[in-house]
Amino acid sequence: MGFWQRYSYLRALFVGLPFGFGCLITGINYFIEIPRNVEGLEVVSGNVQGFGIKRIKSEVDNSSYEVFFVEVEQKGWYYTELKSKKRLLRRELAEELRTSRLVEIWHMNGQKNIEQISVGDKFLYEYEPPYWMGHVFFWIGAITLVSAIGYVVLHPEDLTGKKRNGKVSKW
Repeated sequence: MGFWQRYSYLRALFVGLPFGFGCLITGINYFIEIPRNVEGLEVVSGNVQGFGIKRIKSEVDNSSYEVFFVEVEQKGWYYTELKSKKRLLRRELAEELRTSRLVEIWHMNGQKNIEQISVGDKFLYEYEPPYWMGHVFFWIGAITLVSAIGYVVLHPEDLTGKKRNGKVSKW
């Protein structure tokens, strides 16, 4: 029996259970913290000063990526990095700004990422809560936790070295 099989019980006990439990709690927190509608978001309104594609450098991993930004007069600039939203804004924002320069941008508290945007009375795209993150963490946690609990309960002989019938197993 190899090292990996020999310590599978301890691995399930000290890695599988905490990891599964942590992912499960994180998934539940995502569902609680994500605003369900635009009332949970901050809104900024003002005249558009500029918009377009901008390259942003990440200070965390020293990389850069392209975003579509909208600069609102005296409020700063807000951006989106999602490809589908960048295409939509590139196409429709310039067209809508011909009729009205007033823009409303909804974003999460303390962030600059555009969650919903409207020009005048027309919404260019509406807010969709990102529940997929909660689902990913919740289901990974649930599957890992259930499988780790199942292994720990069904295979205690891996820790003691004894089979269920009382005989000592050879490692």
